[in-house]
Amino acid sequence: MSTKIPNGFRLAEGTDLAAFTDRVRSVIDPLRDQEDVKLLAIETAKFVDASWLAGDPVLPRAADTVYTQWADAQSKMSVYDYDHDLNRFELSIGTDPGTGRVMVIARAENHTLMDAFEGMADVEEYGYWNHTDSYPEGVTRADWEVRKTAWDRMLPGLGKPSDTMETWILRDTVEVREELRSDTARLIALAPSRADRATFPGKDAYAAYLRSRGIEVMKAVRFVAFGRGVSVQPVIDTLATFLAPLTAELLTEGSGGAVIDPGYKDALEATFAALYEQDKDALAEDH
Repeated sequence: MSTKIPNGFRLAEGTDLAAFTDRVRSVIDPLRDQEDVKLLAIETAKFVDASWLAGDPVLPRAADTVYTQWADAQSKMSVYDYDHDLNRFELSIGTDPGTGRVMVIARAENHTLMDAFEGMADVEEYGYWNHTDSYPEGVTRADWEVRKTAWDRMLPGLGKPSDTMETWILRDTVEVREELRSDTARLIALAPSRADRATFPGKDAYAAYLRSRGIEVMKAVRFVAFGRGVSVQPVIDTLATFLAPLTAELLTEGSGGAVIDPGYKDALEATFAALYEQDKDALAEDH
């Protein structure tokens, strides 16, 4: 059998399976909608910021452009690609021939969806693995052996779920429904803050500044990425003040030819210089 089932579960005795999967859909479906809009909001913010920081105006209907590009990229991906259908939710469901209990393996990369499923009534955590002696809280070694035996029955031999369990899929498409994509207010509400939007480009810009001061490329990247110096928060805060606020007008009509205040470069340079003075000793010692 498979020796690693971290998202294994068991349903309460007497659970009606059809009614249960209906409840799963009623719980997970609206969360999937929210997470889909959040994903689109994050990608839209990145798209807007890339244009803005390049000194270009934001073009109209940014979210539509982002969705079209995202959907096209998804269509060309394998289901095994890391970025494919990040909000998927699937279950393998079978009946333990020894006890008659319904066993479930859940598959979801999105922790919001997985946590919601695990929190449902009638769902009991029932994972198993043999690569460590660390058991879930409250589970004894004897309990663990019972789980092992149950999963051996459920997944005999090589432990391929599709051989002994039915597959239940929340969505058979990665498509985000049009009514969700066009809900600009919801998209803006779920978008990252300007500080969050500025975090990656701010760190990247400071690493580039370090390279301009003669710091080797990978050393500069590691220094910033692993926080080996003084906090780069001043860089992030400075950059955030120059990012365009995400408004309904901006996302539908664009910036109307407006571009980022060119003074942002001088402001960043001053912040970089001040931070570098504090980081010089740590950079010299960093290996």
